[in-house]
Amino acid sequence: MNPDSWNALGPGTRWLLSFLVCSWSVISSGSQPDTKFSARLWQMEEGLPHNIVQAITQTHDGNLWVGTREGLARFDGVHFTTIEFPGRITHPSISALNVGSEGSLWIGTENAGFFCLKNGKLLSRSLWDGSRECIALDIQVDNVGTVWVGTDGGLMQINKEKTEFQKGIRLAVSVCVDPDGSIWIAGEGVKHLKDGKITDYIPREGNVPSPRRIYRDHKSIYWIGSTGGLTRIQGDTATYYKKGDGPPGIVSIIFEDRERNLWIGCYGGLSRFAEGKFISENGGASYRVYAIFEDREGNLWTGSEEGLTRLTPNLFKTYTKKDGLTQNMIISTCSSRDGSVWIAAWGGGLYHLKEGAISIFNRTNGLSSDFILAIHEGRDGNLWVGLDYGSGLDQMKDGKVVHYSANDGLVGGAITAISEDLQGNVWLGTRDALNRFKNGKFTSYTTRDGLSHNKVNALCEGWGGNLWIGTDKGLTLRRNDHFIGLPATASKLTEPVLSLYEDGEHTLWIGTRNTGLGRLKEGKLDLYTSRQGLFSDSIYSILEDDKGNLWMNSSKGIFRVGKKEFNDVSSGIVSSLTSVSYSRTDGIISSAQYREVTQPAACRTTDGRLWFRTTQGIATIDPNEITTNPTPPEVMIEQVIADKKKIEGERPKEEAKRISSAGVPWSFAALPASAVRIPPGGGELEIHYTALSFRAPEKIRFKYKLEGVDSDWMNARDRRVAYYNNIAPGHYVFRVIACNSDGIWNMKGATIALIFQPHLWQTKWFLSIGVLMVVAAITGTVRQITRRKMQRKLERMEQQHAIEKERARIARDIHDDLGARVTQITLLSELSNEEDARELWANMRKIAAKSREMAQSLDEIVWAVNPEHDTLESLFEYLSQSADEFLEETNIRLRLNMPRRVPSAKISAEIRHQLFLVVREALNNAVKHADATEIRIDFIFAEDRLHVAILDNGNGFEANSQLRGGNGLKNMRGRLEGVGGQFEILSRRGEGTKIRMTVGLKIPHDCVDRN
Repeated sequence: MNPDSWNALGPGTRWLLSFLVCSWSVISSGSQPDTKFSARLWQMEEGLPHNIVQAITQTHDGNLWVGTREGLARFDGVHFTTIEFPGRITHPSISALNVGSEGSLWIGTENAGFFCLKNGKLLSRSLWDGSRECIALDIQVDNVGTVWVGTDGGLMQINKEKTEFQKGIRLAVSVCVDPDGSIWIAGEGVKHLKDGKITDYIPREGNVPSPRRIYRDHKSIYWIGSTGGLTRIQGDTATYYKKGDGPPGIVSIIFEDRERNLWIGCYGGLSRFAEGKFISENGGASYRVYAIFEDREGNLWTGSEEGLTRLTPNLFKTYTKKDGLTQNMIISTCSSRDGSVWIAAWGGGLYHLKEGAISIFNRTNGLSSDFILAIHEGRDGNLWVGLDYGSGLDQMKDGKVVHYSANDGLVGGAITAISEDLQGNVWLGTRDALNRFKNGKFTSYTTRDGLSHNKVNALCEGWGGNLWIGTDKGLTLRRNDHFIGLPATASKLTEPVLSLYEDGEHTLWIGTRNTGLGRLKEGKLDLYTSRQGLFSDSIYSILEDDKGNLWMNSSKGIFRVGKKEFNDVSSGIVSSLTSVSYSRTDGIISSAQYREVTQPAACRTTDGRLWFRTTQGIATIDPNEITTNPTPPEVMIEQVIADKKKIEGERPKEEAKRISSAGVPWSFAALPASAVRIPPGGGELEIHYTALSFRAPEKIRFKYKLEGVDSDWMNARDRRVAYYNNIAPGHYVFRVIACNSDGIWNMKGATIALIFQPHLWQTKWFLSIGVLMVVAAITGTVRQITRRKMQRKLERMEQQHAIEKERARIARDIHDDLGARVTQITLLSELSNEEDARELWANMRKIAAKSREMAQSLDEIVWAVNPEHDTLESLFEYLSQSADEFLEETNIRLRLNMPRRVPSAKISAEIRHQLFLVVREALNNAVKHADATEIRIDFIFAEDRLHVAILDNGNGFEANSQLRGGNGLKNMRGRLEGVGGQFEILSRRGEGTKIRMTVGLKIPHDCVDRN
């Protein structure tokens, strides 16, 4: 509404509108339900043995134990592990639970007996009263460790000295222990046991009808629940609260928490007694409540016929339509100097929350539109309201509304961000341009003027009159009437900027879309993302509390991070940030956010409270009231699975058998530090672990490391299992640590030693033998190769020696034989010159004979040295031809006996030559001296030897005398023995002569003549 329109209204109308602007709709905060807790329910679908929960307690190791109508379960905040009981009834109805002074768990059942679970042992205890086994209805432990069990047959006392029923008490439904050691019993009235004496309690005033539960609070006031209500006993006075004035039904349980709240569970729900009245707290609790328990972190647990419920104190207060808003979709919010809050809702106009009352402003009382995107309160008290759909800008002050639009020079569509500089200029960010409102006029700026993009998402007044402008393509700074880009060190910021905040140290914090949080400090830009522990990479707003924490509203919800952690990450002191997030368990109805860019998406009021927009109302929190949970979570290793088979830890055999038969679960953390041995396999490993923190178990974060495999901690986030593949045999240590929802780490964590046993072929001795075999094989191969090389070298040397020897022999033969014949020829030639013609012809014939002999000798030498004749076949052929030629001019018949098949064996030149000379000498002797008519030459192969025999039918002789006296036979023997052969002569006078020559050969087996 512009000023002219406002003045055109009548005085009465203007007064009425002014009144409506100041207090259109006032809703008292007293009408709001007085509830401070959020409820979370677990049922059978989440693993609970049964939906009727009758008892709850927590043991010293941090585990929560839940007794149901059909069994007992251990709960770690995420998973239930059901306990199997021995005997016929494996899933008993649990009637009572409590923890002994030494940490044992006492378990009472309705149909399976009474038990004690201690150090993994489940032991049965008797509640025999002399006639029957009684049912445990209540279990309490006094300050000296005595266990008092209320049963349907009386009161049982259990300690180290005795286990017995107290005489004089026939029914003990509920038991209460005084600090002085005396016992109060509710059953047949109220009885008091002190120093072995039992007295009935009868108050002077009032009465105690049908007591079912008795409880003593911190003021020594006794509360007695009954079928008709609740009785308060202080001294001798009893005050009775009947149904209607007190609890809504039969009282079943009474409990006082650490905040001194008295809780009453009954057959009509759950209520809390505060300031003399009963306040219903039915969030998540059923019609019938059987058990109430507070864990060590301050969480309140209730057991009812609908399951297990956790009640957690709400850190946030959320205002919704139930509190007076007309719409729950909150778009933006800003604080006022008077401590109040302005809230814009989608299509619902504008709300002003002040001192618990909500005033509504919309089109019916002056606003130009109910669709508001951005709001900002100026230094002069003006409230600037940016509208959607091109509806322009509203200015509100002192009950008046002034409207500006494109007709006034405003450029752009929807207004998404508003800011004011030191000179009083109002800056408006739109989807098309940046506008400045000064002295009643609008000036627009775009990329032509230096903006990084025309779509402006966020504005922030900086130190020294600077203006930071976040656009769809990064950040722009306006300084001294000029738009400038970022320093070179910050040039990597090119994504959409959604939010801006400058702290007292002049550090600019930059919320982006999908690229995390930026910090521009001293010209250097650092980016922090989810990879470094940031809860979300899309930041819609940034606030700071008095403790140095940054609070952010994001695409995933609200979270905070200590500013110091950003320094530690940038300095490398720590590797990741600790983001503390908030959800329904903290009182926030919804973590969802309006998807469009609007500012501010959060604000801080003068009292330090923080306000955040959500799609289900506006949520507020006082950071100064937050108490960090200082208790680090207990960490346990629950299961080790190798190659898809569960590995049991090492316990004494008797204990392991006893525990296994009882079905009691245990964790590796409870075992001695001995290593877990894993049988030979494929190296596949799966380790399940958990941590006990019930405030927000889904927010527990884990890190683990397998020493010997991982060089650093692995960030598992909320995953409770570690996977490994191809683990080699050897010794390893697995460590896991965890932090609670407030980032408090248990650095000790849990540790387990693992020994991966090798396959046979992976053992050290097998590998040693294998190495030795390989070394032996290599050594043998090297030795064989060396031997062969040496053998070949030796053969070459022998061959060279043989060649040298053969050369020497050839030289000797040439010198001795051919040289002698040449000399004879020379002498005959010289004599021929001096004698007559007759002698000349005789000498010529001698010269011719000597020349033929010399040619034959030369032929023998050439045959002997030619390598082509190094075969037996060539030897036989040459010997046969020579013998035939030698006997050609005699009357002696030659017979040759040769094998059917001649082996393809090699024979050296020296052996051939010496054998030839011996054969020729034998033939020569036979012709000259034997007077024989027939000579036979036999060639015989026997195994690897060659036998050559020369037989004649001549006169014969005494071989021994010839061998002793002549040189011919000795030379023949010497020639053969010189080449490794044998020489043998057999002869008698008148019986002929046999000469046998033997030389060694390597002849193929199939070529040997066996005949």
